[in-house]
Amino acid sequence: MKSKIVSVTPAMAEKWLSKNPDNRPLRQGVAETYAADMVAGRWRLSHQSIALDKNGNIIDGQHRCWAVVLAKKPVQFYVTYDVEVDTREVVDNGMTRKGSDILHFQGVTENRSLYAA
Repeated sequence: MKSKIVSVTPAMAEKWLSKNPDNRPLRQGVAETYAADMVAGRWRLSHQSIALDKNGNIIDGQHRCWAVVLAKKPVQFYVTYDVEVDTREVVDNGMTRKGSDILHFQGVTENRSLYAA
């Protein structure tokens, strides 16, 4: 397994998406939100990569890839290659961050009641 920073083009993303046989259903709104951030320059390189298994199938990052296609511009990502196929079973099994968590990261106190409003 190896990772490197790659400027992922829409053509690369489309090629990878063509090998996306067993991923969960696409959430169009998520991809559109990511794409809007990419177009507006708000997208940041982070540890969250696009992961391709030993057969070249996407096992993590389908929404990020779709966003690159929708944004119609290259975006930098860590891309991890040659991931074991069975790794898919443990990807994205953690707890999703809520809006109140994000407010907490920004130093907002009483974030649960603020977010509920």
